[in-house]
Amino acid sequence: MYLFKLLVTGIIMNTDTINNSEIDRRIKKLLECKNILLFGPHNSGKTFTSIKYSLYEISGNKSIHFTSTSKQDIIEKISLLSPEIKKIMNRNLFIFQAPTPNINGPSDELCSKIIMGILNPVIELKPNRIVIDEITPYLAFTNLNHLKKIINKLVNYLRGNNISFLITAAEPVSPRASAVIKILKDE
Repeated sequence: MYLFKLLVTGIIMNTDTINNSEIDRRIKKLLECKNILLFGPHNSGKTFTSIKYSLYEISGNKSIHFTSTSKQDIIEKISLLSPEIKKIMNRNLFIFQAPTPNINGPSDELCSKIIMGILNPVIELKPNRIVIDEITPYLAFTNLNHLKKIINKLVNYLRGNNISFLITAAEPVSPRASAVIKILKDE
């Protein structure tokens, strides 16, 4: 398990200060870690890093990218990074947009369905890696033990099927995000 804290190392993925080959080198280093929880504040580069992770050596891999933002926004960001990626993306990268929680906050049942719903395309498409960007909106469980159970199921399935994953979460780290960190560290 590799825990990467973007808050402290935000400059590492700052596209204004480093070039694409250096970013690719750093993404390759992240891929060696297999299971990554990437957390940082809003606009710290989490989504950019997760896109680069999804796309790295995509022609020989299959990747699923779950987003809590707009699927179209992710596709536009990918097109800006690499216009020729469209052909490969249609065969090897699958993007899914998670439902948006309601303003009053999602229920434990909805959060469970969304998190466990990630497994459906994973089981069907059998990817090499997945990205969940960002999981924070779906950690709003009132029952922390239920959250731990759901995350354990997801992580155990991914690890049991040798699927690399990157999960992003916002800072400041909530007690729920801390529970996810603990699960990932203990497994």
